[in-house]
Amino acid sequence: MTSNHSINSRPDLEVFYESVEISRFKSNLRCVLFDYLSVKHYDLIPDFESFMQDMNSLFDFLDSLEKIERS
Repeated sequence: MTSNHSINSRPDLEVFYESVEISRFKSNLRCVLFDYLSVKHYDLIPDFESFMQDMNSLFDFLDSLEKIERS
């Protein structure tokens, strides 16, 4: 016997729209990232170089979003 669950039978998800200042978000993210890395967690990251490249890409993306936000 199969359960007959559908998406329609679930309650609607509540959507939250909140304006986030990207520059503040970037600053907070940098602080958390560098605090994390300064407590020797960098040895827990298997490929540190790739991780840093990913972080650079993320910050480039956030820079782009910030430029769009300003315009």
